[in-house]
Amino acid sequence: MKKFVSVVLAIIMVGLVVLLCINISIKSMAAKTVSNAVVANETTDQIQQVITENFPNVTDDQIQQIQEVISTSSSINSFTDDLLNQITEATLNGEQVDTVSIMNQLSRVFVDNVAQIEQVIDQDITDEQIQIVQERLTDQNGALQTKINEVVDSVQSGSTSTTEFLQTYQTVSSMAVRIGCIIGIIVCIVLIDLLNRSLYDWSIYAGVAAIVSAIIIGLFAPLVVNAIEFTIGLRVLNMSIDIPVSMLRVEGIVLGVIGIILIVAYIILSRKFPKYERSYY
Repeated sequence: MKKFVSVVLAIIMVGLVVLLCINISIKSMAAKTVSNAVVANETTDQIQQVITENFPNVTDDQIQQIQEVISTSSSINSFTDDLLNQITEATLNGEQVDTVSIMNQLSRVFVDNVAQIEQVIDQDITDEQIQIVQERLTDQNGALQTKINEVVDSVQSGSTSTTEFLQTYQTVSSMAVRIGCIIGIIVCIVLIDLLNRSLYDWSIYAGVAAIVSAIIIGLFAPLVVNAIEFTIGLRVLNMSIDIPVSMLRVEGIVLGVIGIILIVAYIILSRKFPKYERSYY
């Protein structure tokens, strides 16, 4: 009976670990998806135009490096994350998205990366040139503003299923779910420890749970995401999207390593220390 309950707790642990991994990665994946599909290309295009107009000697290789700097910068990911949060909250609360304030945030993307771009082109960028880029990025009639407006309109005019998807996204990515998963995993470990009256038996169950979770997150979850990304893109953003799944694979590798360590630790401890019975009064 003890082993059966321990196995059930281990299965619950697998579910909690998988949910925790999704909670940790889903916002970054969503931000990167929208950044790649909407923000990064238009932003780099505007910056590239100003650079090539003012620095005609810039090579194609340098332009490619600038695109890499912008698309991978923390500021553009932070902007996209804020954009997603505002769209989600406004849609669920029946409000309008303040795209003007969002666009003003975008002007920081170039400013935060000026030093790196100067290193790439090996020339100084003047304050006047920085201002030109900022004006183009925040232009209310510009291509980027139009693209963001299209995304906002597509989401807010979506069907009931779009709203349900956003509600699920908001719930799964919440801090409450993260804390609940962590507490649940700890409770499962403690209960397994008490059931087996051993200081290290929990490690074998937790190790196996970690490896099973690693297979689900690192192998099966990316396949599922790749299978449904087209449907999600058309339903929510009204465009095809490519959802990056590298973070899920990294989480899978980390879980696999943790699982192996726990199993090895159990083997060593079970050989070195005999089990002892605890007395409860």
